Amino acid sequence: MSGAVSTGAPGGSDRIRLVGVFIWTIAAGFFLYEFFLRTVLSSVETPVMKSLGLNAETFSILGSCYYLTYGLMQIPVGIIVDRLGVKLTMVISTAICAGSAILFAVSQGFWMGLSARMLMGFGSSFAFITLLVIVREWFPRKYFGFFAGLSQFVGTLGPIFAGGPLVALLDDANMTWRTIIAVSGLLGFGLTLLSLLFVRGKKPDNPHEIQFLLPKTPLKEQVLTLLSNRQAWCVALYSALIYTSIATLGAMWGENVLEAKGLSDELAGDAASVLWIGYAIGCPVSGLISDCLKRRKIVLIGLAIVALLATASLQFFQSGGFLLFGTIFFMIGFAGGAQNVGFAMIVEKVSERLSATSMGLNNGLMLLFDTVNPIVFGFLVTLTLQNKSSTNFDAENFRYALTYIPILCLIALLVSIFCLKETYCKPQHGVVMAKI
Repeated sequence: MSGAVSTGAPGGSDRIRLVGVFIWTIAAGFFLYEFFLRTVLSSVETPVMKSLGLNAETFSILGSCYYLTYGLMQIPVGIIVDRLGVKLTMVISTAICAGSAILFAVSQGFWMGLSARMLMGFGSSFAFITLLVIVREWFPRKYFGFFAGLSQFVGTLGPIFAGGPLVALLDDANMTWRTIIAVSGLLGFGLTLLSLLFVRGKKPDNPHEIQFLLPKTPLKEQVLTLLSNRQAWCVALYSALIYTSIATLGAMWGENVLEAKGLSDELAGDAASVLWIGYAIGCPVSGLISDCLKRRKIVLIGLAIVALLATASLQFFQSGGFLLFGTIFFMIGFAGGAQNVGFAMIVEKVSERLSATSMGLNNGLMLLFDTVNPIVFGFLVTLTLQNKSSTNFDAENFRYALTYIPILCLIALLVSIFCLKETYCKPQHGVVMAKI
């Protein structure tokens, strides 16, 4: 045997193959579908509460139980995908999502609806990780950051479809929420069929290339290896810190903050939605810049600075117009796209066999922060209220809470400067390859 010896991983070819793009499109459709299921309750809140006999508390439980199963599954998802492969995983998980959607559509009470939503969260937990694994396997490694970001851009269309277009469909087409959810279940089974027929793992591009497989390692040892990887934890911590402003301001408190600063209900809603536009653009652009520079760390540092300045300016400006706060929210969303580069970087920090599990760790820690930080933000708001049950806020009520977010961004900046080691967009634990 002779020839050059190199290190690499799937996705090392410089070619973008049409079949890879088609498979990625199916997986991106699953991610969009999952995001739709995740956020659809906000558009059908009133009819669902009436149909299932819910109050505010039980409706909140119905919404949050999705995130419970979704979050608990993140590391197990990575292990399952690493073991079963993307095809079988997608076939099973899309079928679970579709079946649970139909189960929810025919639910007659709280407990049946709760079971359906928990199953929905379980099936949906596989969508993003399988999508990233397909990006890693089918596209050149140098484009991982860009395609991972483009994948997240597609995912953000889910909440958009679950918002205004769905409300318009309910009003104009005289359709019930049960019909909408049932139709979405049928569409889910369409994804199951597409996954069964077309999704597959990538075959080697070069028939003369031999991959020296590493000996099998017990599952427990693999997980312990990941959990003891300090760099992987640093990347996951950075991603969780930088994304927390998206979850806190974009999903929950943004409109309240802007109304307290003088914007009308309508303008506050429009300005808050600009955050998601910034995020949708920031994910692929940050990935593309990182891929072109062949640097991860400098991009993460730069976006952490943007996030710090943007969130601090939100505290600094006590009043203003749509243009000012829309720009600030756009920059916050754009900087949040840094977590996309985090996914690219964490894969490069671990061995090939742990790539999906590492992405699950990254996603899981982000979800943990997304669960805790909005609650902390709300607690800090409550500290300034005379009437603790009041829902009328002014700028002064956000004094402590809007200081908390920049502190998290500052910690993210410090982590990126002092803790992260540059990967130069190359795997640090490559599989040995040889050409014969």
